[in-house]
Amino acid sequence: MKAFKNIFRFNFLLLILVLFSCSSSEDITIQPDNDFQAEMGTDEEVIKLKNWEEVDETIRLSFLNDYKELKTERRATFEYYYDSMGPRAFLDFLEDKYAKCHNESHPVGKTIYKKEQDVIKSLRICANRCTNGCMHGVVAEAYGGKDFNQVVTEMKEFCTSGEMADMHKPGNCAHGMGHALMLLNSYELGKSIEGCNKFDSPAMSYYCSTGVFMEFSDKLIMQEELGLCGAVNRTRLHYPCDTYTDYPSACYRYTLGHIAKDLAGNKGGLMNECKKLSDRQRLGCYHALGVIKRTEIRRNPKLINSVCMSGNHNERITCIEGVIEKLADYNEEEAMNICYFTEGEYRKVCESAAREKMYRLDKPSIGLYTN
Repeated sequence: MKAFKNIFRFNFLLLILVLFSCSSSEDITIQPDNDFQAEMGTDEEVIKLKNWEEVDETIRLSFLNDYKELKTERRATFEYYYDSMGPRAFLDFLEDKYAKCHNESHPVGKTIYKKEQDVIKSLRICANRCTNGCMHGVVAEAYGGKDFNQVVTEMKEFCTSGEMADMHKPGNCAHGMGHALMLLNSYELGKSIEGCNKFDSPAMSYYCSTGVFMEFSDKLIMQEELGLCGAVNRTRLHYPCDTYTDYPSACYRYTLGHIAKDLAGNKGGLMNECKKLSDRQRLGCYHALGVIKRTEIRRNPKLINSVCMSGNHNERITCIEGVIEKLADYNEEEAMNICYFTEGEYRKVCESAAREKMYRLDKPSIGLYTN
């Protein structure tokens, strides 16, 4: 009987896998911001959520097995175990397993909103966990099924007022909106970027476009792993960045990893690919070079000079910010230590990126990123 139940559960999860479209899949140890969660989790149901250790061991073991078996589609697993485990336990598990867990938590956020059908309650549950990946999943699910015109009308107020603005930077919310626009536009990049441009701030439009291109990348990864679906495709080495050129830093940030794979992991060839480009495309590629080399630079901070100082003045700035801004979200001290190896005005750029982190609307270099 137990074996039959396990087979039934696994087949049920596979059925959900078929019904849902492909979803998402970026090493640093962080701890959840418990003070933040305590402040925002005023809803009684949020306070009562189970953490990982409070979940029955038998259920945990069953979840771990199914999570491993369905590694290319996590959402089905989260939905199946939502009532018996709860989202806090999911996030505990992800933060322990992946540390940053940003991409891995997108399907948790989507599941939370689907189950709760309440944006504010879902945002409180997510708080800032998994480096805001859970929140991005909530926003994508909440707005991904709405009418395009309704979303672009509502998104500015949603991102800049109320509890969303209390909990997250507006640019961070705009990134989540980019995910949502891709979902409601069936992964049509042009239409989604058009939606991002409805923000009345160039910086907000840029951060929205980062969500658009991240969703494209996530979908592509899922299709490759599953060997099915066809919502997105890359037909050329630099696609989609050679076609959708409004926000090259946003595009290359999430495309350069695919280019590296196409080059058979030859990361030395990435700099050559960047140097082949011109103007803003090259600038965006250098930003992405900083992003993709970040782990290597963490191991050997001196590398920030060989990676970022080969470009011109503006390329050096976007590259340094690519290395530092997201890293500082997890570990500001470590980011500042890397800045020690930069010099002159570039150290100022680096230290500012470490202090202010991601999604600054007023950073001096924002014009290098916007259309």
